[in-house]
Amino acid sequence: MNVATSIKTLVGMAAALLGWLAIHERDEAGISSVTPAGSASSAASSSASSPTDSASPGAGGNAPSEPSPGTGGQGVGIDPDLDPDAEDGSGGGVAVPTLQDAPKSVEFGVVLVQYSGAQGAKKDARSKAEAQKLAEELLTVARDDFEAAVKKGDPGSVTSAGKMFRGILEPNVEYALFSLEEGAVSGVVDTPRGFWIIKRTD
Repeated sequence: MNVATSIKTLVGMAAALLGWLAIHERDEAGISSVTPAGSASSAASSSASSPTDSASPGAGGNAPSEPSPGTGGQGVGIDPDLDPDAEDGSGGGVAVPTLQDAPKSVEFGVVLVQYSGAQGAKKDARSKAEAQKLAEELLTVARDDFEAAVKKGDPGSVTSAGKMFRGILEPNVEYALFSLEEGAVSGVVDTPRGFWIIKRTD
């Protein structure tokens, strides 16, 4: 009796599994197993929603167009007040553009200017406003003599920081670095570690 019950149970489970597989295959083929009244019209209306919902960058969507890397040979300065998470361009800044044609890795040097609250900064570090003023001064030096600017920067400033791969740095910092032409110097870039002035060295 127990054997017969077990066989019936197994047969029932197998039938249920086959039924599930049949429904799953129909779903993958785009055939809904349950089609409530009006669902066809709602599906059609959802598929005809705004083209900006599925548009890719540069194809009429909402994504900003990407400026050409290293414009003017001086690199791209990123406004530290820009908010990459802002949904619109008013009040909160704009999203950082993506890099399409940039290399996968670059070598770079960096001038670091720390401020209070930045990662790794000392407790008695300068204010952010003071740090930004100093960074702007060092930027002028860096464009003429990057090594001299490195010597005047905070510890962590180096003429060669080695190779950096895409996908590691914060979006605005990555954009500033990977949009540079070889030998170009960026503007002042605000990072979690302090202000950076970046030079692409390869």
